[in-house]
Amino acid sequence: MLSFVILEIDDREEIIRIVSDIQRTLKPGGILVIIGSSEERHNPERHWANRKVDYPENEHRFSGSKVRSLCQISGIEFLDYYWSTSDYQDFIQQSGLQLVQQLHPLAPMDSDYLDEKTHSPYSIFVAKKP
Repeated sequence: MLSFVILEIDDREEIIRIVSDIQRTLKPGGILVIIGSSEERHNPERHWANRKVDYPENEHRFSGSKVRSLCQISGIEFLDYYWSTSDYQDFIQQSGLQLVQQLHPLAPMDSDYLDEKTHSPYSIFVAKKP
């Protein structure tokens, strides 16, 4: 499992190398789960329950660009790298894995969450070694 790892790497080739190394160590039929930020997570127009994302660097996001968020509960600021859904799909395909499932989980409508009810801040990719 790669949980919030890819968004810490700014080099596409390095990400493909890492995912390829994992693919190499999997048995046939083995599964890799990648959890990362969705395309919406750093969208400055979104209002998340505990994240502030309205920063200038988030206005013009592109693959590999720096993005910023603030966890309002802890006061911790995060500097990450933006990767689109198609980037994640490409990392998986380039590594020799097959994408078998892609999820964008939403919060329950009766919860205290805000935009999380209609726009997932996270993406989950399930890939399999042929």
